[in-house]
Amino acid sequence: MNDNYKGTEHYTLTKTENGWHGDPNDCEWQWFDFPNLTFTDDGDCRFYLEAESIDAAVELDEYREFLTILSNEIEELRQQIDAVG
Repeated sequence: MNDNYKGTEHYTLTKTENGWHGDPNDCEWQWFDFPNLTFTDDGDCRFYLEAESIDAAVELDEYREFLTILSNEIEELRQQIDAVG
């Protein structure tokens, strides 16, 4: 069983036998790679970010912006999961 759903700008949302997955569409933002996402039955979203070295305040601002984009994508995927049931 592998059903693809609408997803987001950076993710394809997939329903598998093991739950929901957000697979990045080979996208990156600045130098940050979007991580694979796993949505658990209790509503958690799990992912791992690659280690990055932040050298300056400008890069820290870009990292915060990336995390905001990622957070918005996760919320949109959660809403799609809730709508499907």
